[in-house]
Amino acid sequence: MKREQKISELYDAVLELNTGERAVFLEAECRDDQFLFAELKELLVEFEDVQSKDFMSAPAFELEAEYFADEDSDMRIGQTFGHYKILEKIGAGGMGTIYLAERADDEFQKRAAIKIIKRGMDTDAILRRFRQERQILAALEHPNIAHLLDGGTTADGLPYLVMEFIEGVPINVYCDENDLDLGERLQLFRRVCAAVSFAHQKLVVHRDLKPSNILVTKDGAPKLLDFGIAKLLNSTNVNETQTQHRVLTPAYASPEQIRGEIVSTASDVYSLGLILREILQVQSPKSKVESSAEDQKPKTKNLAGDLQAILQTALREDTARRYGSAEKFSEDIRRYLGGLPISARKDTFGYRTRKFLRRNRIGVTALTIIFLLLIGGIFAIWRQAQIAEREREKAERRAENLRKLSSSFAVELHAAILNLPGSLPARQLLLTRAVEQLDALAAESDGNPQLQDELAQGYYNLGLMPNINLADGENNNRKAIAIYQKLLVDEPENIQYRKQLAKGYTLQANVQKVRGDTTDALLFLQKSVVILESVVADEPLTIEHRRLLREINGDTSTILMLMGRARESLEISRKAQSLGEELIKSGTVDDDFERMTYALHFDECKSLTYLGDYKNSLELLQTDLQIVSEQSAMHPNDTRYRYELWAYRRSLALTLERSGEKQAALENLQTALKLIEELWKMSSDDVGYQRNTSFTHLAIGQFFVRQNQAQKALPHFRQSLEMSEKLIAKDPAKGETFEDLARIHSGFGNALVLLGKHEDGLKNLRKSLGFYEKALERDAENASLRRDYAETLAQIADALKKSLNPNERREAKDDFAQSLQIWQDLQNKGILNYADLKELFIIGKIFSDDRKR
Repeated sequence: MKREQKISELYDAVLELNTGERAVFLEAECRDDQFLFAELKELLVEFEDVQSKDFMSAPAFELEAEYFADEDSDMRIGQTFGHYKILEKIGAGGMGTIYLAERADDEFQKRAAIKIIKRGMDTDAILRRFRQERQILAALEHPNIAHLLDGGTTADGLPYLVMEFIEGVPINVYCDENDLDLGERLQLFRRVCAAVSFAHQKLVVHRDLKPSNILVTKDGAPKLLDFGIAKLLNSTNVNETQTQHRVLTPAYASPEQIRGEIVSTASDVYSLGLILREILQVQSPKSKVESSAEDQKPKTKNLAGDLQAILQTALREDTARRYGSAEKFSEDIRRYLGGLPISARKDTFGYRTRKFLRRNRIGVTALTIIFLLLIGGIFAIWRQAQIAEREREKAERRAENLRKLSSSFAVELHAAILNLPGSLPARQLLLTRAVEQLDALAAESDGNPQLQDELAQGYYNLGLMPNINLADGENNNRKAIAIYQKLLVDEPENIQYRKQLAKGYTLQANVQKVRGDTTDALLFLQKSVVILESVVADEPLTIEHRRLLREINGDTSTILMLMGRARESLEISRKAQSLGEELIKSGTVDDDFERMTYALHFDECKSLTYLGDYKNSLELLQTDLQIVSEQSAMHPNDTRYRYELWAYRRSLALTLERSGEKQAALENLQTALKLIEELWKMSSDDVGYQRNTSFTHLAIGQFFVRQNQAQKALPHFRQSLEMSEKLIAKDPAKGETFEDLARIHSGFGNALVLLGKHEDGLKNLRKSLGFYEKALERDAENASLRRDYAETLAQIADALKKSLNPNERREAKDDFAQSLQIWQDLQNKGILNYADLKELFIIGKIFSDDRKR
């Protein structure tokens, strides 16, 4: 840009400002060019001198607008524009005059604000923009945006706009008059961001955000004014923009707006940053002229750290380095208010740890003290071991102390923080460091059995980390199993080693279940039961042994259910229940959680529902749910209770639906979704919570399809699909996720078919078959998978049977036949659930009728 052109543009821009704003504007625009500043300052001094003597020095555009505005103000009162009659003048600005109006007909009473654009603007261009944009702006239906109601031109050719009338005060005034604290100001600002984000999603940019365009009503609701009016007045036509009047407020405009560059949503983000800084009562550099040193001091002490980083990110001159959207800007404020890490700060381990500690001050204070003492103790012991290197006896004693501390990290301290919300990063760090130290000590210990035992327990805990992939988890389990198998060679009757080996087999059974291999999972559980039964026989009075045996029986019941062996599952679950009742009667189990867990009937209820005994299943589930709810209320920060509540709500929903109580079933599913989403938010790295959140969305989608409400099912299937695809990409070894994807695509496809979208529906149903086949390759004995596969085949056949294409009709017959064969095979083996018998009858009848035709 030539220097003369730049001087001309800046000179025109500065003349549009109030006298008090001009020096600030020039200082901001010319900060890197003092000669440019001097030239413009001199021109401005001359202009102001001439202006004080002669009206001819004022721009004709402004003189004309001011003249006619004053002339027309009173004349407009009583005039009717569209359906609205002007009552009084309520304001004037750089764009025109604003009037209060009311609806002129008797249809209903409504007040509105009418803005009549000032003279001198290119009316033809504006009218073309009105016709293009008015419908878009009228669609901005948001509770925090003042609606554009109508628009047109006056009899004398001036454009006007009819807007919702808002009774309120500018947001900065509202904050000060009501003495809002920092949190209240930030929450109010987030509502403004939500409105701006909504408009951006509709492809509308405000372009002139400032406090006077954000009014707050008496009830505290912010309302954005003039949304999109700047867009209406700024033509995108190249020829028009050469002479047009740019609508902006320099004090709140982004750098690219002032430079006359293309305006985007990033410009609104910048303006929002300036507004936030102002409502937090921090002065802008643009307002420092002629103010005292005391006035220039920030009035809010909270702008260090995260809040300062948020403002700096919003106000970056480079649009690429600002927040990508108003939504991301608001999200960082939400995270700041919640004590969570923000995206505007570098994501370091130290930063995330500090935020975690601040959020959990009460629960973590004791843990922090213990942690620091233990770290200090380890360091001191290590240091002493170095100093006493030549004194073998002393070195061995120090090493033994180090072993005890590392073992405490791996077992005791880990158990103490296991169920603390958001403790996963700390647990991961503790276990990793402790196991590394134990591993190093074990390599030098020449087979010390006690050290080997503690190292193996550390491996078990590492393998149980919810964010670990399946292969790494299995590797840790197998390391521990190998240690105990070796220890038992020397001490075959050792109770501790036998009990821990049984635990290893149980953990490995869970790995096989997640991989999608119920057959191997059952084999590992059976090996574990044999070992623990021998342990209980040797020490019948030890409660811990009976507790472990009860848990393993419960796991065995779950696997048998997946294999369709419901009656065996019921028998095992009742055996586990009996063991739990014995624990209660012993009087030695006094912990509320243990008392709750081992006395309930969760596994028994699943078997009863499968067998069609809904009445008894419901009675037990509802009784147990009451107990779980009471325990959760007593221990609100213990994640175990919330997880139990989720499991019970989901199981209860299925039983309620099958017993005919549809609404109650849906309410329990929705409650279950809320519970598991809260757990996942507290531990976002926990893939178990993520999978169960996806699984709950799937269950809700399936429920709506069964109730013939396919449209309501679609968002849940989409959410479940997105989450499961991320899980399978992260760890393809997890066969459970293949099963989830099979069921998601099946439900999604069935919903689309019900909505008449047969092509997309069949595409998803066939994709579902591919996932079922992959899952069945790993787990051919999984009856639940086989019956769902058969059901999907039947759904494809049903969608194709009325097709005019002979190939598709043949495919329908083949699919019906294959589905029927699977159902009959399951029935012959006695592993159909009660609800499936009806499905078998329907498919058998369809197939029979089809063959007759």
